[in-house]
Amino acid sequence: MWQDWIISVVQWGFILANVPTILDKHQKPALLTSIASAAGLYIFTATYITLGLWAAAASSFILATEWALLAYQRWQLDKSNSS
Repeated sequence: MWQDWIISVVQWGFILANVPTILDKHQKPALLTSIASAAGLYIFTATYITLGLWAAAASSFILATEWALLAYQRWQLDKSNSS
């Protein structure tokens, strides 16, 4: 399906756009934003799987995992700033 590839290509754009934020030591999105984005994208991943959109599911999973990593990084940053 062509939709599978369109969704996947767009998500790869977001995956690449997140890399500088992941690598930055101090600039992180809000914790709740990161958690909500990760959760929503994991739900999309499951939805894409049920539709047989395998490329979209794979890219959605990677993007969700990036957001989960950003949530973890934000949590660690907040923890270190409060002590």
